[in-house]
Amino acid sequence: MFEVGFPEILVIFFVILLLFGPQALPDIARTLGRLVRKFHKAMDDLNQQLIEEKKKESGEK
Repeated sequence: MFEVGFPEILVIFFVILLLFGPQALPDIARTLGRLVRKFHKAMDDLNQQLIEEKKKESGEK
């Protein structure tokens, strides 16, 4: 749907830099990293639940 390339990432980075200043960048990056980790964990948990449900379904038939 959306393709974000290197030039777009640079523009986003500079906009964030202008809005929040260089002092806030480490905190923003840390928060973003935590959010990405939580998202990946949630996706892994959901995937594991779907696999378990599929195993239960195929075992019952």
